Amino acid sequence: MVAEVFAENNLERPPIVMIVSEDDPLIAKADGYNNQAVAVLLKSGREVILFNRDSTSGNCREAIVHEVAHLIAWRRFGPEIKMHGREFRQVCRSIARKNKRSTCH
Repeated sequence: MVAEVFAENNLERPPIVMIVSEDDPLIAKADGYNNQAVAVLLKSGREVILFNRDSTSGNCREAIVHEVAHLIAWRRFGPEIKMHGREFRQVCRSIARKNKRSTCH
């Protein structure tokens, strides 16, 4: 599904996708939220989306679109931008319109 969202938005090089437990320190309450998914930019520049296998809340596709928006925002504006700041919201709204999803903070 991540590759599908990347293709719909004309993006190459999809991220690594991993399924982890909710108590994994990489996903557990990252950025203050109980996460269904989280996007991570590694020091190597490689992008990863982690999915919480124990999460039953929310819509998986919306979570994917939301996390892909983080990756696109980092690519366009750099990794120093605020997590859910202006740049992220701009990208997220654009993707949400294309995918008919509301996934922005």
